[in-house]
Amino acid sequence: MRTCASRKRVFDSAVQAEQALVDLQGSQKFQPGEGPVAIYRCDMCGGYHLTSKGPANPFLVSQQKSGAIDKQREANRWIEKFDRK
Repeated sequence: MRTCASRKRVFDSAVQAEQALVDLQGSQKFQPGEGPVAIYRCDMCGGYHLTSKGPANPFLVSQQKSGAIDKQREANRWIEKFDRK
């Protein structure tokens, strides 16, 4: 994993950053209004970073509306259940 001088993880493309955004929302248990919701291009490294500030990324919103993130959360819940045994 590559990091920037800002100490944030670097994604090489906007598409990679958007997918990471969706994956995090599907795998972590963020409270409403918390966690990363957008991406931005960094002036220091030229890569992309995730941020919890600003309006939600359109790709993230589309995945939320389609139910894809809820499905991922449910799948992760079952994986955790089976891993405990």
